[in-house]
Amino acid sequence: IAIAVYGLIIFLVLLGTFIEICLNFQKQSTNDEKEAKSCVTEVLLCFSVLRNTRELFLVKQKRSNLSVVHGIRVLSMIWIIVGHTYLFGTVYRMLYTFRRLQVDIPKYPGRIQYQALNNSYLCVDSFFFISGLVLVYVSLPLLKKTGGKFNYLLYIAHRWLRMTPALIGLILFIYLFPFFGSGPVFKHHVNPYVNSCERNWWYDLLFISNWYQDIPGMCAEQVWFIGADFQIYIFAPLIFLLYNRSEKKGLIVNIVVLLIGIVSSGISVYVTDSQATFTLDHYSKDDKKPNIPIVLQILMWIILPSASLYAMFSTYRWNNYLESSQPSLFTTITFAALQRSLWCIGIAWITFTCAVGRGSIVNDFLSANVFVPFSRLSFCVFLMHLSPILLRAFSVKFTRNWDDHTFVSIAHFSMQRIHFCFCFQLSWAAMNVILSTLAAFALYTLFEAPFQRLEKMVFRSNDCQRKQHSANNELRTANVECSERSTQKSSTSMRL
Repeated sequence: IAIAVYGLIIFLVLLGTFIEICLNFQKQSTNDEKEAKSCVTEVLLCFSVLRNTRELFLVKQKRSNLSVVHGIRVLSMIWIIVGHTYLFGTVYRMLYTFRRLQVDIPKYPGRIQYQALNNSYLCVDSFFFISGLVLVYVSLPLLKKTGGKFNYLLYIAHRWLRMTPALIGLILFIYLFPFFGSGPVFKHHVNPYVNSCERNWWYDLLFISNWYQDIPGMCAEQVWFIGADFQIYIFAPLIFLLYNRSEKKGLIVNIVVLLIGIVSSGISVYVTDSQATFTLDHYSKDDKKPNIPIVLQILMWIILPSASLYAMFSTYRWNNYLESSQPSLFTTITFAALQRSLWCIGIAWITFTCAVGRGSIVNDFLSANVFVPFSRLSFCVFLMHLSPILLRAFSVKFTRNWDDHTFVSIAHFSMQRIHFCFCFQLSWAAMNVILSTLAAFALYTLFEAPFQRLEKMVFRSNDCQRKQHSANNELRTANVECSERSTQKSSTSMRL
């Protein structure tokens, strides 16, 4: 089935691209820019790789206030790939095969340079923050424009249709995993992974995979974030609809939700002895730029990013399993409850200052146009990034001891021998970033972009029909009023 679906999609992409090339030649020969196209042609053009690639790399000259999120999103995605390369590619999966790593590994997580890898899950909170920020930033002006009218079913349908095609592409690609590797332990790891998707694929399409208890039995482990994000999206209108009616009440509810997230994180650590979950934060502003004193700006630039750095690097003492410097229960609960909020505080400050035009070189860097295409690809990159990591990990045949002083050249890399070292992990992560981006581009052109265009066509057609229906009703009403006036005039003249 997976091969058949991919074959059909590739055929439609090639056909749509061929049609666009023919239409471009026809335009050049006839100089007719606005030529009417049939409905079938419009549908096939949605699959054109030329059109979708052009739209991907299209960058508007005028930056929006939130252009900074492109840079944050891309850098966060790179960080997640590096962290997962370390976790899935060189530690987590290898423990099943290479028992001697259990002797070498424990002394490394406690080193300061590994904290950015150990705490790379904080980038997921960056995505939650960006998701909430963009949602409110777009929704509040729309609510003011429509007078508070809100179509909840259409809101959910848009989100589901936006995310599902690419997710289906990922699930079908996992079915093809057995064709992309080999090795003595390859089938041992790949077959259970594929079987999990055959049993539990529907969890992902219903966006409830984050509720699945058996993590090794999940289909595409990274999709838990997509499910959590979708569930937040379902309940988010409770906040921004209330905020649209009363900013004070909306802010109070927002703070209550944030406190619930913080407290529940601490409680979950106390009850289940597990890692803390995420907290939800939203921000909205008017067009007025706040007047922030320069002294306060300097203090905030020192304090808030430092809080984020503390959330990331302060764990190095506790991650060193060879030492007994473990935190107390109170410290564990407090840190687990506040870590994600401390991280988001720094990200929120950077976003806020850049949005109001006070970010200086930070805003210039994070808002650079080079980040825009990769930011648009970030959803597909997130879906695909584990595929090259796991396929390479499953295909390994030999190993050596984990040695931080063993350096290898990327030119001499061989899948037959892997030298575990910090330098190598970074070079491996760089390759995974490139491979994930290429795989994401394929997923984007085959699934996300075509079906996103089809969705726009359908809803645009419905909008046009509604407008036409509304115009017809107004015309009928005007005709009725006109006929009533003429009848009244004629009756008046007859009396005279």
